[in-house]
Amino acid sequence: MKVPAAEVLDAFRRNVRANDPGIGILDTRSGEIYLAVASRVPGGDHASLAEMALGVIDVDEATMLRGFVVGVHDGSWQFVNNSGLNPVDNRMEAELFEELVAMLSAALGPAVL
Repeated sequence: MKVPAAEVLDAFRRNVRANDPGIGILDTRSGEIYLAVASRVPGGDHASLAEMALGVIDVDEATMLRGFVVGVHDGSWQFVNNSGLNPVDNRMEAELFEELVAMLSAALGPAVL
């Protein structure tokens, strides 16, 4: 997995709020992670973020994407393994999600309130 660029992390950190969570997608082919505040994505969902980040995607491409939600609660980042892009019960593979959370937690640092 690749850590998003510093300016992407900074903007995400400044704009995610308890009442305005972030959404993210992981492209399992490239390891790229795309982050956005849900309210700033037309439609506010993972499929719309994928289309914004990657252009028009087909069904085969979509099977290689995984989605997650990021929020702030009690001053800490909270990651939720839930997206219609994920293969089983809207959840990505547990090991992949744990790796993603560890990497993003370190990259994001303390939550800004």
